[in-house]
Amino acid sequence: MPSKKKKAPVADPRKMYATTSVQSRAKADAQEVPLPSEDVAPAAPQEASSKDAAPVPRDADPTVEADASAPVAETATLGGESDAVTATSAGESDAVPATSAAESDAASRSLPPPVLPPPRLRKDWKEWPQGLDASQKSELAKRLLQCVTKLGVVASVHLEKVDVRRNIGVHLGRSVYSWIFDSHHVVMGDMNCEWRNMIGGAQVDNGRGIKPEQLEAWVKATTHAAAIRPGGTYLPGITAEKSPRWKGDKVTVDPPTYDLVVVCKPLSVEVDGRQPGRKLTSAKLPRSLIQKLPWPSDHTSVVATVRAAHDAMTVSTWNVADPWYLYPFWPDAAFGFGAGPGLNTQDRAVEEARREAITRHVVQLLEVSDVLGLQEVPAALVHPLAELGSKRGFEVQWVAAPTAKDEEWHAKAAGRRGSSSAAAVVEAARALPPVMHDMLFARAEVLTEGVEQTAEVARVAYSRGDSEG
Repeated sequence: MPSKKKKAPVADPRKMYATTSVQSRAKADAQEVPLPSEDVAPAAPQEASSKDAAPVPRDADPTVEADASAPVAETATLGGESDAVTATSAGESDAVPATSAAESDAASRSLPPPVLPPPRLRKDWKEWPQGLDASQKSELAKRLLQCVTKLGVVASVHLEKVDVRRNIGVHLGRSVYSWIFDSHHVVMGDMNCEWRNMIGGAQVDNGRGIKPEQLEAWVKATTHAAAIRPGGTYLPGITAEKSPRWKGDKVTVDPPTYDLVVVCKPLSVEVDGRQPGRKLTSAKLPRSLIQKLPWPSDHTSVVATVRAAHDAMTVSTWNVADPWYLYPFWPDAAFGFGAGPGLNTQDRAVEEARREAITRHVVQLLEVSDVLGLQEVPAALVHPLAELGSKRGFEVQWVAAPTAKDEEWHAKAAGRRGSSSAAAVVEAARALPPVMHDMLFARAEVLTEGVEQTAEVARVAYSRGDSEG
């Protein structure tokens, strides 16, 4: 007989999402990744004696520093005192110091390394794929935000589920999502799919051991790499405790890792040591952790470092969840969020406390990020969060992302964009549609192109005919 759905307990909204700092939570939770130590400043060089050559300045780049210091010091001492040192020790103030070969070489090494252009992409991010039907264009318009940075084009996405084995969303993977990865240097967000499935290698557990199964890939592991936060990033909306499917089958559910940062090689990416978002654990009812931790979302955030040859950038992504909007279309999406969406005072108090907790964590992510992507942002939080980002030196953009089941708002609001730039003041003042939104924050100093220019590319691409792409 089917098991009865368990209702989530009603909790005091003032205690559900208590304010916790990164430091206090990391100290209390032994499972959290410790914060990285601050960079240690290089030791001050010893004072040179009258018989030593002048200290050679070292380049800040450690790859150049190691092979340059020893040979230079040897050259300075083998030849005896330089002309400059001799003149100074003899009191000859009118002597003009000669520039030695070692000093010239050191000066050239002290110059900053050249800024290399981002790697060449297989496809142009300004030209949408050709032959898209109306639903695919709408999907792309509401699922994609872009910015152009010093390391290349960054995309923040919220993808629909793609399951090749069960033939779910395969056409999106082939026509839309594969283009996203081929036309951007960095793609981050809620993929609704684990990395191993995206690259075509599913793990199948049928009670006789886990074995790999080769499936169609819509991202190639040979051309892309992913930062995967250990422990999982998503709490599935399971409303009944898991029952063992065979003898020895575990009854807890492991959180899957749906939230990823993917880069186009030769860029590299790694999970950052700073993870202010809660660490998720296995549970019989995963959504029960929302109240136990406490945590305002069914996803945790991911902070990663993207590296190029001579530069790096910190990016973050987080699906903040909008259960009040999704509840009429996906009832299970609201499971675990306090009393659940409704019209009574308790429900509204719970949601208000949750949104305050979301704002606090977004501030934490802005403090450690150069680029931040958010998904499923409630409409009431879009402008307040955009204002917080603007005050901290970020350019912000957002897009309305209603579900396709929302017959009232999907056709007239999907893909509607706004930004915090001066050219978008009128757009920002407009009342936002009551649907969930995606947002992208980019620190001004890492941008090479304004967000309003980037947003205009998407508007133009969306307005073109299908035959033009």
